[in-house]
Amino acid sequence: MAWNDQGGGFETSPSVGASPSVARERGHEEKNGMKPMCIKAIHRALVDDQFVCVDGSGLQQVTLVAKILSSEMNNQRHDYELADYTGAKLLAREYISDEDATQPQPISQGEYVRVFGTVKSFQGSANIVINRIMSMNDPNEITMHLLEMSHTYLKMKQAGEGDASQVDTSAGIPEQVRTVIQGNKSMTGLSVTEIKAALPHVTADEITKAINYLSGEGFIFSTIDDDHFRATEDA
Repeated sequence: MAWNDQGGGFETSPSVGASPSVARERGHEEKNGMKPMCIKAIHRALVDDQFVCVDGSGLQQVTLVAKILSSEMNNQRHDYELADYTGAKLLAREYISDEDATQPQPISQGEYVRVFGTVKSFQGSANIVINRIMSMNDPNEITMHLLEMSHTYLKMKQAGEGDASQVDTSAGIPEQVRTVIQGNKSMTGLSVTEIKAALPHVTADEITKAINYLSGEGFIFSTIDDDHFRATEDA
């Protein structure tokens, strides 16, 4: 599956599965406390210059999948402007050490990458210091990353550590919206109008907030346009 730059949604690929080498990398990072995140969630986690996860724990090491919008290089670092499926952007910096035997080569603008790094705050804005950045050769990595984010969030929720305050006054409603979307197995998913019809007791504003939250957390994604949504686990 890949981002559709024309319509802001996704294009599906015939099969889903990460390469063995990428899977090994992912397993290693999970053991070291690195959390799969989307860019919007990273920005939302920044509170008073501290990064806090939905379970109240601190956030430092993250991995994300994104597209390089622009890049700059000097003899000290590579700077990348990244964007992912949420539409949010993030500055990522890869520092160059004089002790490195082989200097890392910058990755070209327009390429999709998997980034491993440490989140930082500078003048009230989130950024990431890159530990490792890799070109993404398998488009199914996007799907796998979304599933990893969902799995991480659900583990916290099942442990009773989920924080509903991030959904503002819509506590409980996002789960209802997600259930409705999960019930539709079509490739195009459900329109916002159809979601509203299935939940007549929920206001349009609450549904909009829930959709924005679910999209930001990686539980759903837009399909043919910004008005149709499908559950991540069905992709």
